[in-house]
Amino acid sequence: MSWLDHNEFRGLSPDLLSWMKLAEREWKWVEEASAKELVALASKQLRLDITAVDATPENVSALEFGNLLHVELTEIFEEVVSSRTSLAEELADQVQLCRAFSDPAQVLDVVTKRVAAAASRFPRNAADLKVAIIKGDVLDPFILAAKL
Repeated sequence: MSWLDHNEFRGLSPDLLSWMKLAEREWKWVEEASAKELVALASKQLRLDITAVDATPENVSALEFGNLLHVELTEIFEEVVSSRTSLAEELADQVQLCRAFSDPAQVLDVVTKRVAAAASRFPRNAADLKVAIIKGDVLDPFILAAKL
């Protein structure tokens, strides 16, 4: 039985519960997967056909490998990709993203839409500052300046 099946979670929004269940599945995957599986997932998402999976240490979990410092991951991948490109760094980035989310692109899409929706309510010009939700809000001029 999942911890999400307890009564205290039954009143939550179905959308929130589905996100929580997805997070639980992803956590279980990263706990059980090997480093090679993590690198294979990251490589697939970057559409790479390289031997980075072969350079991945044996008998290391995805969790341990994904927790390595970015510089350490980059050094491991530089052994199998051209050092004249940023591919080793990009793969290190993707490994760390896949360690946190099975589909980082989907998470980025959700976050981008929410930020864009919030930013669409920002003041667009100086006149908007006079009719702000909270008149004279001290943050509005900074929000407006950031948009310019």
